[in-house]
Amino acid sequence: MTDWMVSLQQQLTERTDPARAGHVISRLLPQMLADMNRMAQKKKAGETLTEEYRLDDGSLSITLTGVCTGNGIDITNAACGGKAHTSDRQIR
Repeated sequence: MTDWMVSLQQQLTERTDPARAGHVISRLLPQMLADMNRMAQKKKAGETLTEEYRLDDGSLSITLTGVCTGNGIDITNAACGGKAHTSDRQIR
């Protein structure tokens, strides 16, 4: 797990509970990253992409920001409830 994921999980745990935070990280975050990767495929290399994802009950949002690489995206920022967590994770 990357540093930004650990930090994001800590923020999720503070806002919810450990079980729900674990669910978001293990089940929902991979879907969010796959969605970002699909959107990045439609953009030019170097373009910035930002997407906000909300839990179904609206209690929490996660905003992911990254730079399109031409064959994926470099996640540069993940924010939960307005707290930012920087990253260098690349999705291909």
